Amino acid sequence: MILADRVFTREVSWLHMTYADAPPTAFGEVAFAYHGAGLVLLFVRYARRAARGDRDSTAQCVALGAVVFGAVHDSLTSADIIGGPYLNDLAMFVMILSVGGSLTRSFVANARALEVSSRSLAIAHEALVKRERLAALGELAAVVAHEVRNPLAVVFNATAGLRKAPPGSGDHAALVDIVQEEAERLRDIVADLLEFAHPRPPLFVVTAVDEVVRSAIESARAEASASKEDVSLEVKRGVSPTSCDERLLRQAVINLVTNALQAPGRRGPVRVTLEPGDGAEDDGEESEGIVLRVADDGEGIAEELRERVFTPFYSTRPSGTGLGLAVVKSSAEAHGGDVDLTTTPGGGATFTLRLPSRRQTPSGAS
Repeated sequence: MILADRVFTREVSWLHMTYADAPPTAFGEVAFAYHGAGLVLLFVRYARRAARGDRDSTAQCVALGAVVFGAVHDSLTSADIIGGPYLNDLAMFVMILSVGGSLTRSFVANARALEVSSRSLAIAHEALVKRERLAALGELAAVVAHEVRNPLAVVFNATAGLRKAPPGSGDHAALVDIVQEEAERLRDIVADLLEFAHPRPPLFVVTAVDEVVRSAIESARAEASASKEDVSLEVKRGVSPTSCDERLLRQAVINLVTNALQAPGRRGPVRVTLEPGDGAEDDGEESEGIVLRVADDGEGIAEELRERVFTPFYSTRPSGTGLGLAVVKSSAEAHGGDVDLTTTPGGGATFTLRLPSRRQTPSGAS
């Protein structure tokens, strides 16, 4: 359709080569002319870009120029206007070299730019980490200053009063109680800060979880000056000794129960539920980890604040350090578990602590 059926030969004696060729049909001549015109237009476009300093366009211009030159040369040669071999193959080779060189140069340039960007990103990330550390340090300093200043002021005032009150009097005893209370508050602040700032690696030992929870509830009640009726505990069937870090678990339960006891608007007792992690109480088999729920019927926590309650130094209470729930989250993650917050049916907040089972090693460590 493009070439005629007639074949003729042409010999290039000085190369000892003989070409077999066929003349184009009328349609072939139109097609060749159309593609030739397209190549010329592309060549002109890239030549203009190359004149403006575009290195990639220079390579494209060389490639198209070689193809156009080869096509014109071979057309004249086929028409016996000029002698010599066909140059189309050589033109295609030049085109491949030009385009390949351009692609390689672009790849190298992009790789270098990516490396520079990576270095800049690493520097920016390091600077961001430093700023975040400084911001956290400043926030910590502000929290410590605020939390320590208030009880210290009370202690100083009480000390001044003690100098004036007669020993053994009612005022003297009341002031001593105030000093004791504020000293315990300072101790708790320091303990929370140390627990959050320097957590030790967890030590996993098979532990009677229900006994740890009962002991932690008693400690939380004493800390919050609550009665036995203020906290109820339900241990569901199927809870068995679990490999965990007893100290971390105990501290997490204390923080959760204390937080629930201090919930604004709380009317009834805090409900603590301990159950096996896989619902094994239904068939009497041993549990796979544990699930601990601590629920109160207070005012609850707004939806937009639920993600922030586990953030260090964030607290909804004026006297809180904002580290209690952050320590709970850290303890849960140290066990490979998690903790979340939902709304208690009827109003209030429910914190759910999930600790997965762990395979005990001979040494007792994970």
